[in-house]
Amino acid sequence: MALALLAACIPSRRGAEPTPPTAPPPTTAWTTPVGPPETAWVAPASSAPPPSLPPPVVEPPRHASTLPRIRLPGAIRRPPTPALAATGCGQVLVDGVPVPLDCWSKDYAKVQGAAATIARDSVSTSAVPDYVDHRRDKLLGPVRHQRSVGAGAAFALASAVDQVVVRGGQGGGGVSALQVFARAPRASLGAAVAATVGKALASESTLPYDEAVACQLAEGDAARLCKTKRALPPGAVARADAAPLVRVTDVVELADGDGAAMRQTLARGQDVVLVLRVEPDAWATLVGTTDSEPLLPDYVGSTAIQPLLVVGFAKQDGAWFFLLQNSWGPSWGAGGFAWIAESTLRKNAIEAYVVQASLATAAGVAQPATCPAGTVPDATTKQCAPACPDRSPRNNGVCADPKSTCPPGFVNTTGRCVIAAPTTSGADAGTGVSYTCGAAGCTYTWPRGKLGCAEATCSLSCPAPRHLAAVNVARRSVTCTE
Repeated sequence: MALALLAACIPSRRGAEPTPPTAPPPTTAWTTPVGPPETAWVAPASSAPPPSLPPPVVEPPRHASTLPRIRLPGAIRRPPTPALAATGCGQVLVDGVPVPLDCWSKDYAKVQGAAATIARDSVSTSAVPDYVDHRRDKLLGPVRHQRSVGAGAAFALASAVDQVVVRGGQGGGGVSALQVFARAPRASLGAAVAATVGKALASESTLPYDEAVACQLAEGDAARLCKTKRALPPGAVARADAAPLVRVTDVVELADGDGAAMRQTLARGQDVVLVLRVEPDAWATLVGTTDSEPLLPDYVGSTAIQPLLVVGFAKQDGAWFFLLQNSWGPSWGAGGFAWIAESTLRKNAIEAYVVQASLATAAGVAQPATCPAGTVPDATTKQCAPACPDRSPRNNGVCADPKSTCPPGFVNTTGRCVIAAPTTSGADAGTGVSYTCGAAGCTYTWPRGKLGCAEATCSLSCPAPRHLAAVNVARRSVTCTE
């Protein structure tokens, strides 16, 4: 039965008859239209507050968004098992094409030298709405179809980078998944990341995906279901390398299956790359579904895995659900998307990462600054300036108005309400990085000899909502992240 966003109710238990539909209570998504800062003010050169603040401007009405209604599925419908099901770790038939599932190994999803957020528990906030959906926010690239090639890792990585293209106003066509796969033509997320970090990616239109070409490139298990192969045209990858659109700078590791960390990351506007164990029959039930908000059945996977994106979450009847974007085309789920219960995700999550990237035309990753005593780097301009009265760094010279009409836990320095940083300070014992945070962001400081610092001290300011810091010990770097 198709589900409209406002239609069906959840049965009280699996197999129970549904109760008559009732409209769920409206849930507010704390966003405001982008425009000139409405409640921002600029502190004077000293750290003392101004004698009087300008009267706050009434915010425009916030957009009310209603939670989707997700129907608990019944027993798994066992489809006829394809003749190829015994090979490798299984597959799912989508659009008449057997799509291979990758096989788990201890090295499959481990990214050597990944960055890690510091003081996440201290610097994160719990101010997240009940519903975040990057489809609704138009923060996603295209839904892709890997078809018979074991290229799920390359597709998940490319789809995560697509978000940078969309945010940068470069269109929704996405980056070249084939370029990622050509650099590491194996069924391995770790290999795909290692071959991509520090390098640029071209647009999908520059080097479009071709199943037969990918089959020719594929190595090992990635090629086990391939039937037709075609050589890549000479110079195709070189031409893509010479037309950079986005540069991948790093990946940040999240705790496996940590629902709270993923919700905070998603609420800040960033997708999460997740490697999940898969039960093929359970995932096959979503091929050709007519549900508008389909939910994966509860299952426990074994050796079959699939890398994909987490692009939203919703709280329904006291339980959390996460929205997945797969690379099996629009015939799987609702246009390529499906929900999974947090309880099911926790049982099957292997690794989770946030991809850091920037448009190739951007100035690059912000470098740490050395500021005189009593000043910190501006989170946008990087110029040294006094901190705001609440100890947060300025954002393009602006401090947040303490009388802002944003809801509790949110702040406005750019014309819209975003998740605020907590007012806190401390130090990370493992890295030697200290932090001081106010609502508009955090400043991180570390001494000479640590993480590439050649001055007496080095500092980096990160604006809300991107106010967490990721430390990459191997690269000796500190960067801002969600």
